[in-house]
Amino acid sequence: MDFYQGLVGHSVSVHPLDRDCAVNALKITVLNQHYLSQPFTCEEIKQALFSMEENETSGIDGYTSGFFKRA
Repeated sequence: MDFYQGLVGHSVSVHPLDRDCAVNALKITVLNQHYLSQPFTCEEIKQALFSMEENETSGIDGYTSGFFKRA
């Protein structure tokens, strides 16, 4: 959690073993923060679904992307 709070600009406490990773990590810009916090659009969801192979499943319920494409 600390790592991701550091990416969006909040203070972060770094474990000594993670210091190298944190120093080399890129910060997310304010513009990217705004973009990433926007809700998904119907078009983005449709694009993601239709880019999946027919037999792929996104969860443990067993429904494949083919099921959702036809529904």
